[in-house]
Amino acid sequence: RGEFVSIRSINWPNSYVDHFGYRVRLTAAQDDLPWKTHATWNRVPGLADNLKGVSFQSASHPDRYLRIRANGEAWLDKFEENPQYRQQTTFHIKHPVFPFWDRTAAD
Repeated sequence: RGEFVSIRSINWPNSYVDHFGYRVRLTAAQDDLPWKTHATWNRVPGLADNLKGVSFQSASHPDRYLRIRANGEAWLDKFEENPQYRQQTTFHIKHPVFPFWDRTAAD
C-alpha cells in the first residue's frame, strides 16, 4: 500500500508525467478524467530497495509500473519477477540540484 501522487515538472510547472499507449511522457495538464487517471501514480516502497527506494505503480493499470528500460526510454510495463525489472522500476527521491527548485517544489 502506498500514497497516490502526481509527478509535476519543475521546468514546465503545468506539465505532468502521464502515459499513453503505455509510453511514459510529459504533457500539459488536462481537465478530463482519463488524463487525470493516467497522470496519477501509487508511490510504493521500491521493488528493488524497499527501505530507501520508491516505485510508481500506475493508478489506471495497477499491474504496471513506471520503468526506465535499458535503452533509457520510460514505459509503463507489466510487473516481472526478476532483478533487472525491479532495478529499472526503483527510484531514489533526492533534493533538487538547484536550491531555487527546492523552494518551488514545496508549492
